[in-house]
Amino acid sequence: MSTSLADATIATAGAGIMGGLLVERLIEAGGVKPGNVIACDPDEGRLNELAARLGIETHTDNTAAPGADVILLAVPPPAVVPVLEEIAEELEDRPLIVSVAPSISIERMQQVAGGAQVARVMPNTPSLVGAGMNAYCVAEDATAEAVALLREMLDVWGESIEVPESCINAACALLAVGPTYLFPVIDTLMAETEDAGMPTEMARRAAAGLFAGVGDLVEQTEATPEELKQMISMQPLDDEAAATVFREAYHKALAGLQGLESKLSS
Repeated sequence: MSTSLADATIATAGAGIMGGLLVERLIEAGGVKPGNVIACDPDEGRLNELAARLGIETHTDNTAAPGADVILLAVPPPAVVPVLEEIAEELEDRPLIVSVAPSISIERMQQVAGGAQVARVMPNTPSLVGAGMNAYCVAEDATAEAVALLREMLDVWGESIEVPESCINAACALLAVGPTYLFPVIDTLMAETEDAGMPTEMARRAAAGLFAGVGDLVEQTEATPEELKQMISMQPLDDEAAATVFREAYHKALAGLQGLESKLSS
């Protein structure tokens, strides 16, 4: 296994939205060379588009993946085990398998993948611009070299937080699903600001900067969100109504993840 991301070969089993997003960021940020990336997916149209745009190697099955240093599993959760079964016999070199699919445990993947080293990452879409906040956990037997390679990849995608696997569903409901809670809020604030007379691009920049700045403020001060709110004299939002919306959305996502995990492990 290569100990440097710049020299590593990366294969993605599944080149849909998330798989393509993560690979694209690795290439555009200069983390990996296009010639060191292999995308595997049954959708020939998608593969042709990625090959033309990114200059990477493509295959319609997963047989090319086992030779890579890192295998990114970016398939739907029910497909994770079948994909691993398909390539299991070719994993003698102990590549690092990084699953971005929720609800499939490290233990279950190791049962199928034999001696491969396994990690789970719950990415969020800001990773496309290197601004992700990605939760991850790693198998206990992963080598120091594999963990270092994983963290180098995570640095290209943004920030990361290592969590116990027992917390991965909670992290996924926040980080992977979380942007879907916030995009409608941004969209609404942009629209209302435009209606009040601000040009579209100005409203877009202002709304995006608002959310980025609030995040930085929460992270970089010791004050609680409630204390920070008190710094602003005008408070027109019904806090409890807003909290109810977000609370219900989060727990709906968490219940869905837990239900899927239970279904796939039965």
